[in-house]
Amino acid sequence: MTTSRPIRVPLWATLLTALVAAMVSYYFVFARSGEAAPAADGSPSPKVVGGKPVPDGKYPFMAFLDIVTPQGGLSCAGTLIDPDSVLTAAHCLSGKKTGEPFGKVRVEAYVGRTVRSSNQGQVRSVKTAYIHQDFNLNRFVYDAAVLELRRPVSGIEPIELATSSQNVLERPGRGATVAGWGNTIAQVDQVPGGSEIPDRLLEAQVPIVSDSRADKAYAEYVPPLIIAAGGKNNKTTCQGDSGGPLFSALASDSAGDNGDGDNGGKYTQIGITSSGPGGCLVKGTPPAVFTELNNPSIRSFITSAASK
Repeated sequence: MTTSRPIRVPLWATLLTALVAAMVSYYFVFARSGEAAPAADGSPSPKVVGGKPVPDGKYPFMAFLDIVTPQGGLSCAGTLIDPDSVLTAAHCLSGKKTGEPFGKVRVEAYVGRTVRSSNQGQVRSVKTAYIHQDFNLNRFVYDAAVLELRRPVSGIEPIELATSSQNVLERPGRGATVAGWGNTIAQVDQVPGGSEIPDRLLEAQVPIVSDSRADKAYAEYVPPLIIAAGGKNNKTTCQGDSGGPLFSALASDSAGDNGDGDNGGKYTQIGITSSGPGGCLVKGTPPAVFTELNNPSIRSFITSAASK
């Protein structure tokens, strides 16, 4: 790891141009001061790099989010947490206020779809977005949002959310899983390295990183609110993975497993993909950052929003 503390960037949406085949990824880039810096093309800029394809039906709780605005299309990931609620990152809906009508913005959730171009799963439009009241785009804390679907999803079991009694899932060195449809090409030192957006959901196993190591890596790191994971073995999240889960299979022993164990399809989400270093991953770069779900303020927000 380098001695300098890099900026954090959101692993945000993939920008869809009119030519769908020519997808371009971008970042919002935040310096330590919190000032936004433009991407190389003048626009604001944030696959699972090193991931492997996910078999159909392995993670039915995954949701691909298609966000259409007057300025273009964006994509993020999310997870089904109850029949009519999807959990994602607040920065995917940057600029919206809780409960505010979508207006010209349209959001659709494809739940249970592994291959984006297929007809798998169930498609639901989003009625309302609830954004954590303390979300701060400059500091990337409380990066959580709950999407209320217009119709409930049927026949798909939601993912469980970590509770305060499951801190073992965040133990440094323990394995966890990340999944998403984001860029699979590592970005080096904030210089765009191109994009390759997978059609099939990808996953990777990443180690949880200690708060002390993450604090040394980032100028602003708030351990009670965020978790760090990855940063080794050329596996990490990248642009387009925002809002997706950091999750674990519950193991039968206290040591935990590598996040990819056979547990009958039961998984527990411990984080929301939020931000990372300027380059998605080159060997030795810092870990990615995830919103911590068992933080009392974040957990209570999610529970309250999902019950509305």
